[in-house]
Amino acid sequence: MNNPNTEDFLEPNQLQQITAPVLLVNGDSDIIRPEYANEMAKLLHTNLIVVPGDHVSYISTQPQILLGHLKKFFELSHNQ
Repeated sequence: MNNPNTEDFLEPNQLQQITAPVLLVNGDSDIIRPEYANEMAKLLHTNLIVVPGDHVSYISTQPQILLGHLKKFFELSHNQ
């Protein structure tokens, strides 16, 4: 994600072509640089949710924070 030489890197025009609702979550100490996460959110026309920790800790040790965001996201997606 931070390295454009990887196979799973998406170009900006590819991100802009995604039309499905997207929930973009990043930990405040995650491996994805904040400026990259913010740029992804802009290209995906969504908000960036920043949660405490990295991608392991906010899932395993603080799941209630992530679950709250997931619940809200699915409720909003269901109502569209």
